[in-house]
Amino acid sequence: MDEKIAKALSEAEPTPFHRQVLEDTRALVSISRRKMTEYYPCWDKNDDIFRSIRQRDKSDIAAFERAEPEKMVVPTSFAQIMTFVTFLYSLYTQRDRFFELEGFTSEDDRPAKVGEALIARDLSKNIFEAVLFQFLLDIGRFGIGIIKTSWVKEEQMVKKTVTTPPLTLMGMTLRKGGTEEVEEWGTSYEGNKIINVSPYRFFPDVRLPLSRYQEGEFCASEDVYTVSQLKKWEKEGVCAGVDHIKPLGKDIAQDRGYRWDTGLDPGGALTQGAGIKGDGQTKKTVIVTEVQRIIIPSQYEVDGEPLGDEDYPTKYNIWVANDNRVIKCEPLGYLHNQFTYQLAPYVFDNNVLVSGSLADVIDQLQSVISWFINSRITNVRKIIGDKLVVNPAMVNMTDLQQRRPVIRLTGAASGDIDKYIKQLQLVDVTGTHIKDVKDLSDILKMVTGITDSLLGEVRPGKRSATENRNSTSGAAARLKTLAAVIFRFALEPMGRQMLSNLRDGLDEETYVRVMGMKAQLTPEFIKVDKAALMGHYDFEIFDGTLPSERHLTAQALEELVQVFMQNPQAAVYFGLDAKKILYETLLLRGVRNPERFELNQMQQLQQQQMMQQQQQQPNGPTTANNNGGAPGQPPPNGQPGGQPQGANGALPEPVLSLLARASGGGGAAGNGGGVPGWGQ
Repeated sequence: MDEKIAKALSEAEPTPFHRQVLEDTRALVSISRRKMTEYYPCWDKNDDIFRSIRQRDKSDIAAFERAEPEKMVVPTSFAQIMTFVTFLYSLYTQRDRFFELEGFTSEDDRPAKVGEALIARDLSKNIFEAVLFQFLLDIGRFGIGIIKTSWVKEEQMVKKTVTTPPLTLMGMTLRKGGTEEVEEWGTSYEGNKIINVSPYRFFPDVRLPLSRYQEGEFCASEDVYTVSQLKKWEKEGVCAGVDHIKPLGKDIAQDRGYRWDTGLDPGGALTQGAGIKGDGQTKKTVIVTEVQRIIIPSQYEVDGEPLGDEDYPTKYNIWVANDNRVIKCEPLGYLHNQFTYQLAPYVFDNNVLVSGSLADVIDQLQSVISWFINSRITNVRKIIGDKLVVNPAMVNMTDLQQRRPVIRLTGAASGDIDKYIKQLQLVDVTGTHIKDVKDLSDILKMVTGITDSLLGEVRPGKRSATENRNSTSGAAARLKTLAAVIFRFALEPMGRQMLSNLRDGLDEETYVRVMGMKAQLTPEFIKVDKAALMGHYDFEIFDGTLPSERHLTAQALEELVQVFMQNPQAAVYFGLDAKKILYETLLLRGVRNPERFELNQMQQLQQQQMMQQQQQQPNGPTTANNNGGAPGQPPPNGQPGGQPQGANGALPEPVLSLLARASGGGGAAGNGGGVPGWGQ
C-alpha cells in the first residue's frame, strides 16, 4: 500500500480522504446488502430442509419422551442435491488435470504444458476438490456459488547453514572460521489462493443481472478476522489503522446473517436470520468488508493531492473494518483487470437477480412428501396407542393411568367385561400414503432430471449394456447442459485469471513437476519462470463426455485399429494415421501420455538393423511363413521367409500369433484374437 495512503488511514482522527472513501464505499455496499438480505429467509429454509432440521412441536416432545419416532423431514432434497453435486464433480474431475491447455503450434506445446502444470500445482495447494464441492453445493442449495481467486506470497522461518570466515588482525587470528545455523524468512508458497465465499457474505452490484456482474461498479464480500491477524498484516504493510477500529455497535452496523455462525435453538432448528450482531462487543474479532470498486483517482485527494493521475475509472481494493474504519485502499493491480470473484447461478435467467436453486424447484413436492410421511406416523401412533372406552365406576382408573399389566375391576362389576372396558377400533386412512410418496418421488425426478439411473438405482427388467448406457446418457443430458454453462461462465474464467496471475506474479523461479512432456519416461523437475509461460495457447473446450460414452468411442476406434492391422493399406487409402488413432484410444481408456511407450531413435535403428539381418539370412526365421511353407524353407512365391509383410499386405504370421497369444485367443487378430484389453 502506498505510504501516503497508509499514513492517512493511520490517523486517529479520520481525514477528509478517509471519510470520503468510507461514505462512498458503505453506500455502495448498502445497495447490495438491502437486496441480498431478501434471499436469506429462503436460503435458511433450504438449508434446514437439506439438513433435515425442523421445529419441534408438543407432540414431538411427547413422542421423544415415550421413545417414539418424531415427525421428520424426508431427506429427498438432500438426495437430489447431493446427486447433482456428485454428477458435476465427477464430470469435471474425470481427467487427470482439471484445466488442460492446448498450444496453437508445436512451439507452443511446452509453454502450454508448463502453464497447465503450474495451475495444477496451485489447485493442489488449495485443495481444490473441497472448494469445488462447496461451490457446487452452494449452487444446488442456495442457487448461487461464489469462488474468490487472489495472488499471495506466504513466508515462513527456515534454518540455513552459513559459513563464517576467520577474523584476523595484523596476521593474528582473533576468531576461527566455521559454520553456524541461522534463521531467516523464506518463501513457502507463491501462487494463486482459491477460497469459497458464502452467498450470505457476497454483495455484487445488484443494479445489473448476475450474468453481467463484471460490468458492475463494485463487488464485495465479508469475512471475520482476529485482531492479531490484522496486526500481522499491518506490520507487513497490507493494511493500516488497526488500533482505531471501533467495536461493532448497534448504532454503526447492521446484523449479519452468517449461516454457519448460527446455532440450534431449544426447539431443534437453526435460528432464522441469526448471526453476528452489533451489541457493542469488545474487539475480539473484526468483520472486514472487502470492496473491489471502480473509482477515478483524480477525484480523490490525499493531503491536498490527487490519489493518482488517472482521470478514468480504475479498480481499487478497499477494506472496511466493522463498518467504521477504512484500513486498506490500493489499486486492485491484477493484469486481467477483473473482479477476482467467480460466480455461477443454478439457472441463468437475466430476468431475476438470483434464480431459484434446485432446493427451490422441489420445495413444494418435498413438503408434500414430508407431510404424507408425518401424517402416516401420527396416525399409526394413534392406532398403536391404547384408546379405551371405560366405565370409571366399574374399572380401577389408577391401573389404566399407570399402565399396569393387571387392570382391576370394582366390586360392583359382574358379567360381561366388554360392558365396562373395550378397545376403540380406529380406521387407518393413511394406508396408501406410502404409495402416494412413491408417485410423488417419480414426479420429482421428472422435474429435476435426476432419475433412477443417476441415483444409482436400476429399474427391474433385463437391458443390454448399450441400452443401459443410452439410458444413462439421456438422463444426464439436462445436467450436462448445466455443467457446461457453469464451467464456461465461472470455472474457465477462474482458470484464465490464475494463468494471468502466474504470468504476472511469478517473480522467482519455481520448481514444478511437469508431466506429459514428449518422450519423458520418468518424472523430472523442470525449472520454470515467467518466460517459460510465454506462448500462444488456450484452454481446451470443456469435455462433457460421460465415462461410459468415452468407452463407447474407444471401442469404435479399437475396431478401426484392428481393421488397419489386418490390412495396413486401408489406412493409406483413407489417409488416416493409425498411430494417432491408437493414442486416442488409449487416452479414452484412461492411459495418459501413451507416447512414453515409443522407442527412441537409437532403439528404432537397432530394431531396423535386427529386421534387416533376419531378412538377409538364407533360411529365414524358424517359423512357418504366411504361405504355409515348412520351417526354414522359402515361400512358394520366391520371397524370403520371415519378411516383415505377408501376402496381400497383411501382417506376418509371427506377429499375428504373438498378438493372439497375448490376448488369450488362438487365432490371428480380428479372427478370435486381438490386442489385450481391446473389445473386451
